[in-house]
Amino acid sequence: MRIRSKAFRNREVIDAKRFNRQHPARGEVSQRPVPKFQSLTRISLRVFAALLGLGLLAYLVFRVGPGVVWEQVQVVGWGFALIIILGGFSQLIRTCAWRQTITYDIRGLRWSRSIGAQLASDACGQLGFAGKLLGEGFRVSLLSPVVPVDRGISSCAIDGGLHLLTAAIVAVLGIVLLCCISLSLVSGESTHCCSLPC
Repeated sequence: MRIRSKAFRNREVIDAKRFNRQHPARGEVSQRPVPKFQSLTRISLRVFAALLGLGLLAYLVFRVGPGVVWEQVQVVGWGFALIIILGGFSQLIRTCAWRQTITYDIRGLRWSRSIGAQLASDACGQLGFAGKLLGEGFRVSLLSPVVPVDRGISSCAIDGGLHLLTAAIVAVLGIVLLCCISLSLVSGESTHCCSLPC
């Protein structure tokens, strides 16, 4: 009986060690070395994403015309800096909200990497539905060394769903507010017309 229980305990220890190697605990990083091919793939993917973003910006500027773009920047003046600051602030808030949806220990995930992944995803999302899917793929792949792929996919799905939900709520509230304002203006005009002497 003791021989069986000892063998059973040894089997449990071996299984536990194998499980811990395959699934590191929260906060632990797997000790397996990253193959050179994977690191080369990640670097080339990052370079491709940066070049794609710069290429899209250059394409849009040259399609509209650099002179037209420069004239519009001069018309906006110092408001252009305010627009960039507000846009950056909104991206920072979206990144913070997205990091909250990651159900994994993200102490090893730097903020610069998170913001870069968010900006790359948002830039690709400007190309429509296919661009949105490509952007979410970029975002998950940029997290993959620190966050497991399944956790990254679920966080992107939760973030995208919450973003769509809040956009729909804001749109409905805006429509309701617009209807209330127009009704109050119409009712104000009708009472003003009735009060005029004939």
